[in-house]
Amino acid sequence: MRPIQLTSNGLRFVALELGGGSKTALLLHGFPDNAKSLLPLATILAERGFRCVVPYMRGYAPTERPRQTVTSVATLAADVVGLAAVISRAPVYLIGHDWGAVAAYAASKLSPEHYAAVCAMSVPPIPAIAENLPRDPTQLSRSNYIGLFQLPQVPERMIKANDMAFIERLWRRWSPTWEIDEERLADVKSTLAQPGVLRSALGYYRSITRGVGGADYRLSARLLLSPSSAPTQILGGQMDGCMGAELYRGAERFVHNLSDVHILPEVGHFLPLEATDAVAQRIVSFFEQVDAD
Repeated sequence: MRPIQLTSNGLRFVALELGGGSKTALLLHGFPDNAKSLLPLATILAERGFRCVVPYMRGYAPTERPRQTVTSVATLAADVVGLAAVISRAPVYLIGHDWGAVAAYAASKLSPEHYAAVCAMSVPPIPAIAENLPRDPTQLSRSNYIGLFQLPQVPERMIKANDMAFIERLWRRWSPTWEIDEERLADVKSTLAQPGVLRSALGYYRSITRGVGGADYRLSARLLLSPSSAPTQILGGQMDGCMGAELYRGAERFVHNLSDVHILPEVGHFLPLEATDAVAQRIVSFFEQVDAD
């Protein structure tokens, strides 16, 4: 594993690089998380011939601290497009988890020529969520933290209290059958405790209600709601306490080149950590299928 620095969309990113294969995979983490949670998956992919690049996403140290603390989906997409362009002349294989999946969906629509294939984990296409939400009222209680995060300052104080017990509760609620990796969780807490990181991480959620009607907001909405044409695989967890399995129904209507939607049994939200081998096998098989086509 090698730390590298990359510049994209006006920001200096720090990434972890593994492997030296001819094909490049770009792996994107979510919240509350950091790049190292994707290293077990990246290690397997590197063994299977991929060069893997795993950046700390915008706002997450040691990536440069952005001036703006609210990060729109359009900004995330531009970040990913720039990263893909700087790490490979050939189209990259894009893998995203949680907010990384949202960024992957959006980037593949903003600039599809940069991506050979997309794997989105733990988040279905946003239009599928909107369509299925009325049929799954329990999702509203699962997602109540999003409303909390819209408040100024209160979430920051709440999350920082008691050694970030709030973050541990989220991990346990979202992956109820998983024996949490305490060292991994401690490292995530350490990242979120760095100056400005927590506020920037919450800024992803705050973009949902900020700047409504502006050009950036409209572009973000288009990137979220328009159909995708990139070859795509979607993976979810049956026991996910963040995104219910019901929300994936009808995903094929919003991803026109969808390979499959697979819900892993007895697995929660943190697929890359909970079911690393199974996830890696499905991703490699999907990428090989794309290459064969």
